[in-house]
Amino acid sequence: MRTSAETASPFGGSARPARSRVASHPLGVISVILAGSAFVLVALSVAMVGTAAASMLSIYGRRLVEIPFAELPPSISVYVVVMGLAWAAWLVALVLAVIAVLRHRCLVCGSVALAVCAATPFLAVALWQLTSTAGV
Repeated sequence: MRTSAETASPFGGSARPARSRVASHPLGVISVILAGSAFVLVALSVAMVGTAAASMLSIYGRRLVEIPFAELPPSISVYVVVMGLAWAAWLVALVLAVIAVLRHRCLVCGSVALAVCAATPFLAVALWQLTSTAGV
């Protein structure tokens, strides 16, 4: 008995069933993985820079942006570079998720990636508020 999802084959039997409605495109899967990685990297880098900012405030009595670059420890520049790479990965994940949803109709993975990308800036602001004022 044939279902509506199957079509007749000229050689007898039936052709393969139609594609599932909830198919995931590889671009959607890649965007989910990249969005999750960017989420973790942004969280870690913002926490590192926020903790360094709190340390600079307690040591020098000035905010991180008020201290001349020559007086900053080298680890802070590494933290800022890692944070820049994390935000670049976030931006790439956001673009890939939008392409996966709009062009490839990958609704499940694309929507998950968009949700993770939408939550990332809020997490970054919350972590910055928690870590940059810690111990002050």
